[in-house]
Amino acid sequence: MGSVLNSTTFSVLVLLTFSLFFTSKQSSIHAQELHNAVKALVAPIKKTNSSVYTTSLKINSNQNQQLIVDLSSPVLSFPCCWFSNPNGIQTNVTINSTNGRNPTGDVTLQSFNTSCNETSVAGLARSPQSLSSQLISKLSLKNQFGICMPDSLSPQGVIFFGSEPYEIMWPYYPVDLSKVITYLPLVIHPEDGSYMLTLTGLALNYTQILSFKPGTTALLSTTNPYTKLRSDIYHPFVDAFTKATVAYPRVSSVEPFELCFNYGSIPASRVGYYVPLIDLMLDGGKNWTIFGYNTITRASEEALCLGFVDGGMNMEHAVVIGAFQMENNFLLFDEEKSRLGFSSTILFMRANCGGFNFTSV
Repeated sequence: MGSVLNSTTFSVLVLLTFSLFFTSKQSSIHAQELHNAVKALVAPIKKTNSSVYTTSLKINSNQNQQLIVDLSSPVLSFPCCWFSNPNGIQTNVTINSTNGRNPTGDVTLQSFNTSCNETSVAGLARSPQSLSSQLISKLSLKNQFGICMPDSLSPQGVIFFGSEPYEIMWPYYPVDLSKVITYLPLVIHPEDGSYMLTLTGLALNYTQILSFKPGTTALLSTTNPYTKLRSDIYHPFVDAFTKATVAYPRVSSVEPFELCFNYGSIPASRVGYYVPLIDLMLDGGKNWTIFGYNTITRASEEALCLGFVDGGMNMEHAVVIGAFQMENNFLLFDEEKSRLGFSSTILFMRANCGGFNFTSV
């Protein structure tokens, strides 16, 4: 009887060992399959009433958290009170995978490095500690991300991390935003990893009104609601815009804007109000054209205002391109090739940044 029990016990142990090995192996294979299968991630962007742009992520398996989208921040950060957690600064993030057309499932990634801040911030600058860099690194994704900033009327915009396609819906069929962009060199700030463009001049209605010294930079900022111009650029720009719009009735200035028009006095089209086109003239002969939708903002019940502000003479950059000027434009930050893809407004295509289908397949 003893030998039978010993034999049975041995058989059970063998089966248990095999089962544990198989389960462990299966989990390892599953993790590897997930790693290999996910080519891109997607998250929404929303614009708040105070012109703050946020994205939604699930942090440590809790409810979705709203994080400020910040192209200039080199870190993923949360309120300092979170750091009383006995688990330390090690954070898990859950985000949607995507095929570029729809979300395809939840992906939970572990052990994100985070920093202490007053608010929750999704840093997207070029830095090993930024949200974008950590997401891309943990899944070995293609080293790029794209953003499409929503306006006040859109339910939400979208951020893509990893490989294209990046599809949004036209009225009749989808369009891949990665196919409608122009590329130019992307300059990285040496200290914080923020993104800059090199400017050569400024034009109004295809006529150059300012030329800049070599090395003049514009910072891309999603935390400045409107574009700031250094004072020596701002004043001649506003003067030229004032002369070009002399036919439109004026109203009193509305802070922080100087030049304001009577609401209802400016005709509009699919791409915004009929006002002069603004061209940021870029290194390499490319232009970022800003149409009326990203030029004129509703500042009060009575006033439409030129959505550019005076940044003073002590700005580090000659221009800080604000989030309003990026709305319904697609920007692709290609880290591998150090280039920026930009679409200018996608309203010409009867599309907007709210067109991604966040319904899971």
